[in-house]
Amino acid sequence: MTPTHEAGPCWHLAVESRLQFRQWDSECVVFHGAAGDTHRVPQAVAQLLQALAGQPDDAQALSERIDLHLDDVQAALEELRRLGIVVRGA
Repeated sequence: MTPTHEAGPCWHLAVESRLQFRQWDSECVVFHGAAGDTHRVPQAVAQLLQALAGQPDDAQALSERIDLHLDDVQAALEELRRLGIVVRGA
């Protein structure tokens, strides 16, 4: 039997975000097309955004998919939400 978790709200990229990624070695920048802003982000945050681009999911599942501690995923998602890059849905 597959382990289950209580699914929380599903996170996804904001429809209008129009993200573009650039990565050099351990450096990563994300251009947020909707806001016209460029953000330097840790590689783990870039992995989180790329995971969300592939499939929206709840924080627990995202934590498992990118092998990052749940508290770190939740903190990153809240900051990305504040920036208008991701949104939380039902």
